[in-house]
Amino acid sequence: MQPTIVTLPAFHVVGLEGTFAPEAMSQIPELWGRFVAQKAAIPNRKGDVTFGFSRPNVPGPNGTKVFVYTAAVEVEDLARVPDGLVGFTVPEATYARFTHTGPIAGIGQTIDAMWGTWIPASGLEPTHGLEFERYDHRWDASTGSGPVDLYVPVKAVRDEATHAAGARAAAPAGPPPPAPPPTFPDARVTLETAPEGVVPLCPHCRASLDTIWSLVEGIGWFGQERILLCPHCRCFLAYNKWQR
Repeated sequence: MQPTIVTLPAFHVVGLEGTFAPEAMSQIPELWGRFVAQKAAIPNRKGDVTFGFSRPNVPGPNGTKVFVYTAAVEVEDLARVPDGLVGFTVPEATYARFTHTGPIAGIGQTIDAMWGTWIPASGLEPTHGLEFERYDHRWDASTGSGPVDLYVPVKAVRDEATHAAGARAAAPAGPPPPAPPPTFPDARVTLETAPEGVVPLCPHCRASLDTIWSLVEGIGWFGQERILLCPHCRCFLAYNKWQR
């Protein structure tokens, strides 16, 4: 999935905040239930769009990491924040916007793919700012499904070739750069798309890998480690790790 790059101005929100240990992430829907019951009474509310703000890896008690989540709505200002709720300003930022479709129960898989595959493949660099989900008119609360947009703050994308050319133009005159290393045409490798229907073979036992085992450690909101194994000989195939 290719993200859409958007820049949003700063805005104010008021909501209900909860702190969760990794093993208690399943309690987030309960927090949403309590927030929805209070939403209509929030002063200066702007529209019906709701947000879920995430702050993973926040230092908790005894050196542990906790997950802070806030269900919120946008407001005109923070002059009146009801007791028991929190209010804060989301700063202006550039975001990579992804979209989760289907039941909300599967959003963890979307987040895993977003951080483990899509963001690394896009070349974007997260700034580790405030991430959030945005639930608009497409979201059906009665069924718990519908498109949900996920926003991850990233550094602005720039044209690296233009940047490099500008840096060379601004550099003072000096000795010419060293000659590039020699190339060896006979050692070139051509990358081609495999024919349709080709099934890879295990490099250890040579069995067809129409299925690959995956061993996963960690929860997608915080980070994951994944080991891929051959289901026939159980030999190691690959390793991947990501952390927010």
